[in-house]
Amino acid sequence: SDKGHEMSNHSWSHPNMTSLSGEELKEQIRKNDEAIIANIGKPSTTFCFPYNAYNETVLAEAMKGRVGARLKEFWLGGQHSPKEYLQKQVEDALASGSWIAGMTHGINYGYDCYEDPSEFTDFLDYLKSLEDRIWVGTFRDVAAYVAAAEGTTVEVTKTGKVTTVVPSTNLDKTLYETALTLEVNTGEHKIKAEQDGKALEVLYRNDKAFLSFSPFGGAVTVR
Repeated sequence: SDKGHEMSNHSWSHPNMTSLSGEELKEQIRKNDEAIIANIGKPSTTFCFPYNAYNETVLAEAMKGRVGARLKEFWLGGQHSPKEYLQKQVEDALASGSWIAGMTHGINYGYDCYEDPSEFTDFLDYLKSLEDRIWVGTFRDVAAYVAAAEGTTVEVTKTGKVTTVVPSTNLDKTLYETALTLEVNTGEHKIKAEQDGKALEVLYRNDKAFLSFSPFGGAVTVR
């Protein structure tokens, strides 16, 4: 956790949660939450269902106080490790503009681990080679970004050479705090941007400028 890994609730004893009573369901979630907080000092804000088994009741209970729940994944490791299979998952996601969640139970050892761990590290190298086209992040960061992008509106006004962008969202900042990306058509011009008195870093590509801003902050000014 201290190195940036996310600890997600996966239930207390790994049951099929669709077969539990209401109280049993709450107990499975509560005990794991308490164990995570006791060990890392902060709560889990995502949930991964054992066996990927859930229904609307289970989903509603698991999502209380969380930004996202894993509803599907693609398997990494064991028989699901050929280079062609792994790369196809990424290529299909790029083609459809979608998110994917990889899942492995073991790398060097454990259930369905890799026969050769280099198959896993080679896949990481492949992802690294695509870093100008994809974003690899924790499930929490991706879920928060998607929710914030869908749940934020902006009001744009322009006065002379100054464009003002005012973001607005009703999301809970303590759960969904994240940065969103603002895309600006600039042509050959360079811009300066700031939010809440702080300069924002600007990246340029193909006559467009990209900058990160907080949906929970004040107005973004672009000059």
